[in-house]
Amino acid sequence: MKPLFILFFCSVLSLGLVAQEKQETPSVNIITKKLDKVNSALARKLDKINRKLEKKLLKRYPQLKGINLDSLMGERVYQQDRLAKLSQAGEGLPTESLTANTPDPGSPGTEELNNLDLPDSTITSIQQLREKLLADLDLTPRGLDIHQDMGETMAKLGKTEELMKQLQAPNLPEVPDLQLPAVPEVPDIKTLLPKDIADLESQLSEYSGLLNQYKGEFDGWEEKLLAQVTRLEEVKLLQEQKARMDAYKPLPEGYRQNMEGFQTNDFVKEKLQAKAEEIKKVGGKSLQEKLDQAQSKMAEAKEKFGSLNSLEDAPKRKPNPYKGEPFLKRIKVGGNLQANRQQPSSIDAALQLSYLINENARIGTGFSYRIATQKRVTNFDFDDQVFTTRAFFDYTIFRSVYAEALYESSSLEVLDQNDIPQGKQWVQSAMLGLGNRFSITKSIEGSITTLYNFLHDTKSPYNSPWVFRVGFGFK
Repeated sequence: MKPLFILFFCSVLSLGLVAQEKQETPSVNIITKKLDKVNSALARKLDKINRKLEKKLLKRYPQLKGINLDSLMGERVYQQDRLAKLSQAGEGLPTESLTANTPDPGSPGTEELNNLDLPDSTITSIQQLREKLLADLDLTPRGLDIHQDMGETMAKLGKTEELMKQLQAPNLPEVPDLQLPAVPEVPDIKTLLPKDIADLESQLSEYSGLLNQYKGEFDGWEEKLLAQVTRLEEVKLLQEQKARMDAYKPLPEGYRQNMEGFQTNDFVKEKLQAKAEEIKKVGGKSLQEKLDQAQSKMAEAKEKFGSLNSLEDAPKRKPNPYKGEPFLKRIKVGGNLQANRQQPSSIDAALQLSYLINENARIGTGFSYRIATQKRVTNFDFDDQVFTTRAFFDYTIFRSVYAEALYESSSLEVLDQNDIPQGKQWVQSAMLGLGNRFSITKSIEGSITTLYNFLHDTKSPYNSPWVFRVGFGFK
């Protein structure tokens, strides 16, 4: 029975966490982990497909044996991507790079290949999706490890596209002595690797969706970076030094020789430059632009808090969202149920009120009544009544997870060691435990709580020091 009880507790806790996770926007870390996992699986799939395509290419054209196709296709993809990026930036590519790595339009067989109709939708869809993924990838910070890993996967996808093209129309001007058919037999890629291509299309679809989420997390990244800069101690020091310099009177010539140890603006900028190296890999504007924006923000703050003498007098605590609210608006109504396994089996139904101290803490009181059941839930026994009053304190420690301290006083019929009634007595319980809250509807939230009774003994109203409760509350 005990293992089943533990399994039930774990299942309810998991459902609560899943419901909570669905309501929250995934953080950068969560999406990055998912994207890294999908990226690794996609890279392995592309390696497998590329090996199969090379084998089929060598089987169809034995004259390619001895040529390092992997290196050849990789270099071609690299040069094509490089040329595309330089073209977008309005720059030119060195002539020697183009002549060394780009197929010569006048090479043998090129005219026939250009006139050859290649309607294979697989190559077209992969090419279009790869271009979109590369564009999305350029919108993410380049200094992150996941950016480099995804770039390597895009290169592998480019090799896949090139190998597919070679299967349909071989064109290798990099090897001028190689004899290839002018008009080859054109196979359908999906008929060559039906399952692999289907799996690849599915993985690319998932990959594209995750990359869109990942790219979206970096919207407004400049504002976030500016917020980090404005919190630097060096920025506060810069403001103080500027205020002092504004208050200085004109000094006679030669005063600079007496200011060797003074922390000038150049000194502050040097310190800021060293600090900026820690956040450099997220990219963005220059340090001077960041400083200009930070000074603008500080000027706005000075207007907003004109009565403050310095930044040290500014409020540092997060404001209480319930401060100033009427007493009744800070009261939450709720309750919970607890199943007791001792014979006769019973259910404790509780009603409780909570007062919201701040965003994380609440205190409350309540009472519960025990309903004993027999074989059927509809058959109640009111002879053995147990009435309990309680007081509790909750504090949220992480997201929806909270710690709870609870004190109870229960009026119940106490039995001695021989099960002889000793009359009604008040039995005390002191409990401490953890719980998790999750949304059920827009106006109702659920909770699950596990507590340990430190005053548990033979008189205790519960058969075990461990107490498990499922509750509800109105938002």
